[in-house]
Amino acid sequence: MLVGVVGGGQLARMMAPEFQKLGIEARVLVEESGSSADQVYGDVIVGSCDDMQKLESLASDLDVLTFEHEHVPNEQISALERAKVVVYPCSSALIYAQDKLKMRKKLMQMNIPSPQFSVVNDFSGIIEFAENIKSDKVVLKAATGGYDGKGVYVFDIRRGADELPEWVLRGTELLVEECIDFSRELCALVVRSNAGELVHYDVVETIQRGGVCKTVIAPAPNLKQGAVDFQELAQTMACSIAQELEVVGVLAVEMFQRGDELLVNELAMRPHNSGHWTISGAVTSQFENHIRAVCGLALGSTARTSKWTVMENILGQEGTNLGNALPSALEIDSRAKVNLYGKSACSGRKLGHVNISGEDLSELLSVSGRISSVLEGKK
Repeated sequence: MLVGVVGGGQLARMMAPEFQKLGIEARVLVEESGSSADQVYGDVIVGSCDDMQKLESLASDLDVLTFEHEHVPNEQISALERAKVVVYPCSSALIYAQDKLKMRKKLMQMNIPSPQFSVVNDFSGIIEFAENIKSDKVVLKAATGGYDGKGVYVFDIRRGADELPEWVLRGTELLVEECIDFSRELCALVVRSNAGELVHYDVVETIQRGGVCKTVIAPAPNLKQGAVDFQELAQTMACSIAQELEVVGVLAVEMFQRGDELLVNELAMRPHNSGHWTISGAVTSQFENHIRAVCGLALGSTARTSKWTVMENILGQEGTNLGNALPSALEIDSRAKVNLYGKSACSGRKLGHVNISGEDLSELLSVSGRISSVLEGKK
């Protein structure tokens, strides 16, 4: 079997050992030579994911095509499907991870709770929405193209239009949403196979820094609060979305917890940062299960292998030198698993992550934080 992967980042890189373990051949389309994925695959095509000729070269003789990001133009995915390329997730599902406006409308049709939203074209539309929901703060989002905090801006209307970033007022459709006063962020990760088999991992808590995920706690603490079982609620919502959209592969549903309710924030249809803990903290990693799902294989167990697993992202900053810092970082705790992505350091860039599992959550958070701080070059 030959599987194609669009994308040359760390997600494709972390699929590589799972392909090898299952004896499945893989070909990747990477954005540039020397990228994270290019370093670990033998069959590589270099080119842009919006170059149809490159996509056709990638798709030649494949059994199935999948993705490590959602940035391939949907019309080009549809063209590949018309040419009889098997694509998972398919274009009709992936559009809801690519276009936030379509996602919001679909979730509303499904009665899945989400933030209030509207579509605006100018500053007066932003003001009108804020007045309607009686709030000075709103969240502005580009309908397409945003990730890791990019294309998202929290705006206080009292600051005036001069405070808006350039991308907000281009005369194109802009999504404006209520700014949720949430107590924490949760993520439900489910996997659906092309035969309709569906499994789910434990719901996790994610902690952000500057719009980028910094820490993941698996499972999220205190998921039962009074009469509400947030694990059951989140998994039920995620499974409903996966079934309704006929997603094949991993689906990550990012949610806000506000009081006794959960509100869906984002969808991703690929292995996800919130699931990196599964590499060492679950029987079957999200990467292996994604490959199994798109290849039509039985899905693996999602059971945890420890009481707690903490995943800490290593974010680049001035002074980061992973090669120099790694020996000291590995001496901190022998239980820790460090996964580096082969990337050059720049501010805010995800350079790798640390996983550590055990019985004492406070200790794990302390250790993972110390290891990431050493690797990031902090004093």
